[in-house]
Amino acid sequence: MKTQLITFILSLATITLSAQSTAIKKWNFGAEAFPNYTRERITQKSTENNGNQLIYHNNELAKFCISGQVYASYNFNSKTSLSIGLGYQNTGNKTRETQLTYGDYIDTRRGFIYGDSTTKGENLIFKFNHHNIQIPIFIKYNFTRKFYVRSGISTIFNFSNTSTSVLRTDDETKRNTDKQTSTDYRTLNFSGNLGIGYSYFKSSKLDLYVQANLETTFMQLAKDAPINRRPISFGLIIGARI
Repeated sequence: MKTQLITFILSLATITLSAQSTAIKKWNFGAEAFPNYTRERITQKSTENNGNQLIYHNNELAKFCISGQVYASYNFNSKTSLSIGLGYQNTGNKTRETQLTYGDYIDTRRGFIYGDSTTKGENLIFKFNHHNIQIPIFIKYNFTRKFYVRSGISTIFNFSNTSTSVLRTDDETKRNTDKQTSTDYRTLNFSGNLGIGYSYFKSSKLDLYVQANLETTFMQLAKDAPINRRPISFGLIIGARI
């Protein structure tokens, strides 16, 4: 009887230690950066003159942007987790580089006057930036120990919009940044995210990963504008989780 009791106690201890060693860590914390290229899909309120929409589309290019967040995630099991974060989001676009002509010309969209140029080789680029605070909620599913898929919704609070003119001449480059106040931008928006990731280093204490990610807003940037835009961003998330 004594031998059987000792055997039972040792077996129970072995099972307990084994369960503890394989227990799932419930909470993780992480940080990530999202360098991306953003292209704004252009829409026009009226179809009377579709030429304006085409002009803007042909004149605008995707712009390099950087977003990022810190987050906490809760693991339901070894496959599925839910995370909530807080971060900064940047979207925007830029124009093609245009050589300035002589004489006065007013760009009605940007309020910029092309003055009487006396220097040859003057080229102008406009860069538009939308600065936001984002609160993302994502669900993640691990296909394997290394590969996963993640999707979710970000709540976006817009707090600033700027335009930067970059004037290049043969001798120098001049930059001028102004706040955009002529357009009534939405203060609140939402975006959808979808990504496929890979953990290139994973241990019990640290997870380093990269993720191809696509993000687009659900609503257009302006509340009411003849020419409106909806950002679509694609890039590579680089993150670390503990």
